Amino acid sequence: MKLFLIHLLSGIGRLLLRLRGVRTGTGIILSGFPLIKKFPGASITIGNGVTIHSLTRMNPVLSHHTCLAALSNQASIILEDGCGISGATLVCVNGIRIGRHTLIGADALILDNDMHYPRSGARWGSTLGQPEQGQPISIGEGCFIGARATILKGVTIGSGSVVAAGAVVTRDVPPGCLAIGNPAVNKPLPERLKHPRETQKAICP
Repeated sequence: MKLFLIHLLSGIGRLLLRLRGVRTGTGIILSGFPLIKKFPGASITIGNGVTIHSLTRMNPVLSHHTCLAALSNQASIILEDGCGISGATLVCVNGIRIGRHTLIGADALILDNDMHYPRSGARWGSTLGQPEQGQPISIGEGCFIGARATILKGVTIGSGSVVAAGAVVTRDVPPGCLAIGNPAVNKPLPERLKHPRETQKAICP
């Protein structure tokens, strides 16, 4: 009965996704409906056999619905075949690609932009609708992104790599490696805001 309900609700969910302009493959499983934000001209593609959880009854670790936000007219989110996502948030103005069979843990945050940038007069601008403010993120096949990990703009994660729970990834992770830790350090704020990239650790076998 439970499986029947999941498949029934997934069918309804796939229809709703298509109505929101999302390209969908076959065999997509949805528990709850993901939050979709899509600019005109942007694209969101969900491949075959993708599973997206947005309900705590399916994954008690997650705290909110999965969010897929393509926030410029050139933005692109691609979830390749067999991916699994639990309550993660993907926000792009440029592009995010998740490779086949990669799993993204509860409440992970994947951002291809800084959301804001410094302007003159002690003001902040919004990256909303500005693809030039983003740098694409690519995550390879068969990766595991731990719960509440954060992956920032311009990062490439090689196939078969693992990002530990709570890690903050600011630079590339080679294939087959483990990325752990938080690179944030206390430094004077530079004139132009930049993400620190020098202290991210990648541990390879």
